[in-house]
Amino acid sequence: MRMFWRLYHKLKLNVNRQSSLSPFIPIDKILTHLFIRIIHQLITKEKQYIQDLDTIESLFVKPLRTAKPPIFPEGELEEFVDDVFGNILDLRECNRRLLEVLYVRQREQGPIIQRIGDIFLDAAVEFRLAYPACIGHHMTAEKRLNEEKEKNGNFRFFLEVRSTTVQLNCYLDVHGSRSAPQK
Repeated sequence: MRMFWRLYHKLKLNVNRQSSLSPFIPIDKILTHLFIRIIHQLITKEKQYIQDLDTIESLFVKPLRTAKPPIFPEGELEEFVDDVFGNILDLRECNRRLLEVLYVRQREQGPIIQRIGDIFLDAAVEFRLAYPACIGHHMTAEKRLNEEKEKNGNFRFFLEVRSTTVQLNCYLDVHGSRSAPQK
């Protein structure tokens, strides 16, 4: 919800500039257009976030688990995955459900969605359980990742092979800095 208000204020400034140039456009039409743009951006960013989490799973988590020969000694892999990736797969499912509900609302009320606050109030129940663990876990994940890169040559090579595609640190930074939607 915080992202919604940031977008609203950012776009509102643009609307104020435009409305002073176009005094013949009724303010309700401007606000309706603004609301539509905000919802579109919200859906687009939510979709991108889910794709980012899918990328983490497909480029890092799954290959670590299926690596032959193993990158970690037996018994250490799951601890490492828990330490570094935490509950991102749970977060992905929470956000996937949110996105699906937004799509349903868009189909039901489109092209102009009348309200979305109720969707976020419902989603907040799930987010309250999942996001605090994730955000509080970010520093530990970064520390463990750096320690493992220093001491485990196999893991360092694993990351180097993937660094042409994406940097894991970038994904962890974006993921860790994302604020949970709030009321």
